[in-house]
Amino acid sequence: MGPSFVLRLLYALFIVIVVYNPICSGFSSPLKAASRCRIRQRNNEDEGRIRCDSMREETMESSPPRTSQSHEPQSRISTSQSTYVATEPKRAYSWLDRLHQLQDYKETHGDTCVPKRFPSNPSLGNWVIKQRVQYRKFLSNETPCSMTEEKVAILNQIGFCWDGTANALKSRLQDQEDKWWSRLEEFRNLRASNPKKLPASMDRWLTQQRWLMQQRAECAAVDEIKLEALNAIDPNWWMSARELQWEERYQELLAYKKEYGDCCVPINYAKNKKLGTWVSNCRKQYKLRKDGEKSNMTKARIDKLDGIGFIWDRWEHEFEQKVKLGDSF
Repeated sequence: MGPSFVLRLLYALFIVIVVYNPICSGFSSPLKAASRCRIRQRNNEDEGRIRCDSMREETMESSPPRTSQSHEPQSRISTSQSTYVATEPKRAYSWLDRLHQLQDYKETHGDTCVPKRFPSNPSLGNWVIKQRVQYRKFLSNETPCSMTEEKVAILNQIGFCWDGTANALKSRLQDQEDKWWSRLEEFRNLRASNPKKLPASMDRWLTQQRWLMQQRAECAAVDEIKLEALNAIDPNWWMSARELQWEERYQELLAYKKEYGDCCVPINYAKNKKLGTWVSNCRKQYKLRKDGEKSNMTKARIDKLDGIGFIWDRWEHEFEQKVKLGDSF
């Protein structure tokens, strides 16, 4: 190799060092920059996530959990309730919402016996039933069971009614009472609009009341309040349609006696033919009773007619009157 070859080789190396190295540096620097950007971005994201988590924790510590339906003041949460919130924070506030609704019900109605079909809040009635079911599971150690000692303590504090059977019986009795007084008001309105005639349905109801009062009178268990309420509307409510008709004719007989001085109404009495027929029928029914045959003449009716001097045998009465008249001459 001559000196010229060595010089050319050195020149070539110089060219490579001077020209090629900056080009390689130019290509490598953007890659390094991109890598540095990605690392910086990850660091920023991690820092932001940590910051958000920290803020969330600070928010949860500064304000207690709330539900969209809960607007109850913090003072309503007792010590037992606070214990429950601490043990089950996720479920506590939805359960306490129902509890506060139950407390409102008790303040209004005086107890915790919410009916199953409570009109203003049906879901509260279902919730109360669920608590009883879960309580039975809790006592018998059945699983799954959502009732806990904390919940039992909370419900006992407000006087929760655990016996659903007694509650159902009370509800049915209350429904019956409400229906009875509603029916009584209907009876009052019907008597005011038409004193002499009632619909068949009301006649049946009054018949039922007469039977019940009679049964209770035999065992000295008459409901005096209901009896007075019925008597205030109509003193003769206990009479059937036939009994009312009989009483009406009796009053007409009293008017006849006041005018003529006796109860001897002719069968063809022009002013009131129905009264003459009724008097004749009373005598007929009295004779049937005396002969031991079927009759609608009761002892009470006999006593009532005897009390006003009713003549049971007209012909005998007229004969006696003629005899007395003859003796007077």
